This record gives sequence, structure tokens and C-alpha cells, in this order.
Amino acid sequence: MARSAGKLRQNIYVTKATETRSGIDRVRTFTKPVKYRLSVSATVGIPKIFNTGILPDYDREITVFKGQFTGFDADEGALLYVDVTPELDENGDLVLNEDNEPTVHPDYVLARKLTTARHQIARYGIKKVDYGEI
Repeated sequence: MARSAGKLRQNIYVTKATETRSGIDRVRTFTKPVKYRLSVSATVGIPKIFNTGILPDYDREITVFKGQFTGFDADEGALLYVDVTPELDENGDLVLNEDNEPTVHPDYVLARKLTTARHQIARYGIKKVDYGEI
């Protein structure tokens, strides 16, 4: 069974944001970020695009090999810290500014869950985002 080398894995943090309305204002709350150590591609390769004939709507992929780690199963729309590290308080929660937004913004969103024929590998397409777009 193929597994990625430990040196190819990197730390990523995953959080979810939910919005509620308070009068005319919307209030965003964030779950406690969960840290994972997973393989993240540098970019989605051009050969993959041409071989499948499909232009993906994501920029990079997270790959989880069966048996390597079974706890990662984020939902589409989850916010990810891939190339940046979130600022956390002593309880492990995100540090928020006066506008109730994270002081360090997530740089990716989980765009798509991908599947494999034998379910030996779980892949997730992630998209680089500007935090203002989320």
C-alpha cells in the first residue's frame, strides 16, 4: 500500500465558519481549528488537466492515503490554513480582532471532495481564496 513520506506532509489547520444575523448585522463564528499533518500538492498539474479533459476548479490537492490517517474528513466549504499558520490563544481558539475576524486569515477553502475507484486514497481539491471573498 502506498503512503506518502512523512517529510512530504505539512501542517494544515481546518476550521468552519458559520454566520448568524443579529439585527441588521451578521456575526461570524469559527470552530476551534484542528491541526492535521497531510500531503498537499504544490499545484494541480497541467498533464492532469489534459489527460482528463476537465479543467479543475481548485488550485491544489490534499491527499490522504488509507491507513495513514483516517480522522481527516472535512466538508466542502471548510476554511484551511495551508501556507499560513493561524494565531491561536491559550485554549487553541482563533485570536479574533475587534471586528470578530481572525487576525490571520485562512488562505484556502475546501472546494471539492474527490474519490478513487478503490477508496485507497482520499483526495480533496482546495482553492486559494482572498479572505474577503469568503
